[in-house]
Amino acid sequence: MRDRSRRLADLADARLEIDERDSETAPAASSARGRWLPWAVAGGALLLALVAFTGLYLRRTPVQVSAATRFSIDPPKNTEFRGSFAVSPDGRRVVLRGITEGKVLLWVRALESVTVQPLAGTDEASSPFWSPDSRFIGFFSGGKLKRIAAAGGTAQTVCDAPGQGWGGSWSANGVIAFAPREGEPLYRVSAAGGTPEALTTLDSLRGEISHYRPHFLPDGRHFLYLVISSQPKNAGIRVGSLDSKETKLLLNTDMSAAYAPPGYLFFLRDRTLMAQAFDANRLAIGGEPIPVAEDVDRLGLGARLPLFSVSRTGVLVYRSGSNDATQLTWFDRQGKQLGTVGPVANYSVPWLSPDESRVTFNAVAPQGGNTDIWVMDLARGNPTRLTFDPSPDHSPVWSPDGTRIVFTSERDGHANLYQSAASGGGADELLVQSNFRKTASDWSADGKFLLYHEVNPKTGFDLWVLPLTGEQRSFPFLQTPFDERQGHFSPDGRWIAYASDETGTWQVYVRGFPSSGGKWQVSTDSGSQPQWRGDGRELFYLSNRKLMAVEVSGSGPTFHAGVPRELFTMHITTIGLPGPRNIYAATRDGQRFLVTSLVNDPTASPTTVLLNWTADLKP
Repeated sequence: MRDRSRRLADLADARLEIDERDSETAPAASSARGRWLPWAVAGGALLLALVAFTGLYLRRTPVQVSAATRFSIDPPKNTEFRGSFAVSPDGRRVVLRGITEGKVLLWVRALESVTVQPLAGTDEASSPFWSPDSRFIGFFSGGKLKRIAAAGGTAQTVCDAPGQGWGGSWSANGVIAFAPREGEPLYRVSAAGGTPEALTTLDSLRGEISHYRPHFLPDGRHFLYLVISSQPKNAGIRVGSLDSKETKLLLNTDMSAAYAPPGYLFFLRDRTLMAQAFDANRLAIGGEPIPVAEDVDRLGLGARLPLFSVSRTGVLVYRSGSNDATQLTWFDRQGKQLGTVGPVANYSVPWLSPDESRVTFNAVAPQGGNTDIWVMDLARGNPTRLTFDPSPDHSPVWSPDGTRIVFTSERDGHANLYQSAASGGGADELLVQSNFRKTASDWSADGKFLLYHEVNPKTGFDLWVLPLTGEQRSFPFLQTPFDERQGHFSPDGRWIAYASDETGTWQVYVRGFPSSGGKWQVSTDSGSQPQWRGDGRELFYLSNRKLMAVEVSGSGPTFHAGVPRELFTMHITTIGLPGPRNIYAATRDGQRFLVTSLVNDPTASPTTVLLNWTADLKP
């Protein structure tokens, strides 16, 4: 019986290889599949019968299935599936982003199989998506938009795409629409390669801040995309066209959506995945939304990107779980947990006050779901809300004397810099205003300069400095074709440490200030989120989940950096470098670290495949 089952499995593998070559259009192959399946089931091996059934279903042969079928995709040993994933249009494969001992690769799972295979040449990949014929995978890596055959091979660069990449879609007409980074519109480029062109325009009158997650409709000309706006009524899913600049608002939401035959718009409401009737020809929504899956997870950019993907053949893939909850946790240099602060919440970008008695951070308000600035006394552990504007406020930085907090607010249609009294009294004051997205990064110890990064459509993330004396006119510190962000002043104000992707891999560098003269690379593998020890003789930074430390010194115009050494591994979310502005805060003596640690196991979020999802729809 064992030998017979092995022969059946070998035959199944051979049949799949023939189907892979002949595709779905050959009548003879379809007929052969119809003859082969009953014989295989009759062999009596239950597992093989299930594999054969799944393979037959995925090939869209006329099988009557009365119920939806679910199963999970498990990661290999020591590998964690994090970030976005995508099911192929034909519903036969899923591409996932996996992290193995800090190394990021794409993995491909054929649904007829029970194993996932790594895809060489996809290092540090993010936001994968499929070609319409399900043969190729597009992805972002090293400031480039790339493509690679799903069966493996050499990755090819399609075009420059500075940034982490926040979604792409490949039309049947050979056009790729993509979102390179926050603060920008969508772009288009030929799938064969070329120079990208702007596809959408950020409408300042509607308060539009960013466009994300394009998704082509069946005609290959119209596409859905997510609009982030400072005006809640204008945020949502819009439909655009390759042939026109006219757009239409379909759904008022702050999360991305997707279309699937036979005519449904998929979107998330709270943590429930909904499907609502959608006419792709008339571009109109109808009827009431119907729940399809519960407890669906989200990622990045204020959790605006739901983790689901749907094929044109009735296959839905989603990731469930609530793994974004964090706890502010103290660690020593050896990684020993020293205690926790405050309740469990969705904390991000913690920043210690100069006297280290308080911490400020982003958090989502219990009512309304808006991101605001909060302050917490570390001894009492009681959070106090500092900002109350209905638009998102985030990325706080303390003044050197601990009396004020600078932060980014999207309240006037652009991500501008404001300051507020740390006590919560008085009105918020506008500091820096422009048409580009800005995030506060650091405040010099002498109180004279504010460092921030700005997103420019032409040059990407640039570091800027605002003098807080005299005329108070901002000037660029670093403005290159690459991304520079997460800048930090040294305690003596003579140096700025920052993260840059100029080599294709994020690394930590140091330059002199204010002249920006000289440049020294500090990290050796990869690096982001640099922070100085209080005496300026040590730099900390993040390499994947590892907290690194480097002894440094500077004399005259020269800077010296020693050999980085690992302190400990953090239990944190890492969607990809450089990540948020900071997920940890170091004390001045460099002996303790306040970390936004995950409460749940990041490997515990199952990736679920749902076959024939329409069977669960209730009339």
